[in-house]
Amino acid sequence: MRECRKCQESKSIEEFYKTPGGIGGRDSVCKECRKTAVLAKRHANIEHFREYDQKRGNHAKPGYVKAWRNRSKIKEQAHNRVSRAVAAGRIIKPESCEQCDAAKQSIHAHHDDYTKQLDVRWLCAPCHQRWHAKHGEAMNADMDPLPRGQLTTT
Repeated sequence: MRECRKCQESKSIEEFYKTPGGIGGRDSVCKECRKTAVLAKRHANIEHFREYDQKRGNHAKPGYVKAWRNRSKIKEQAHNRVSRAVAAGRIIKPESCEQCDAAKQSIHAHHDDYTKQLDVRWLCAPCHQRWHAKHGEAMNADMDPLPRGQLTTT
């Protein structure tokens, strides 16, 4: 148990963020108090944070989506086919990750091979990121899109 420096409540150690500079490797302020302080700072300086949010990330740059689509045509095609199959009920998107069984994360459709466009594994964002860090790009990611009507699942 540890006492939060801000709210003075005694809480379990898991209620404090890990931090290399903190006492015992943990922050001195509990997660709830830290979140409240961060939100208050953001609201007090909202124009600064809006400008920062617009500048960060490639998504804010004009033409980013068009450029990605031009260099990743088979990936876009696979993503679209999975989205349409889920919407039509031909594929059921699970509520949890196949790797770690996490249900609180958003679940991504991962392709091991982009020519097998409806053959996906459902991974949470961290597991999906770890998979790509370990294995790199999926097979056939640099191919041209499949011809209309040609769809393999296995």
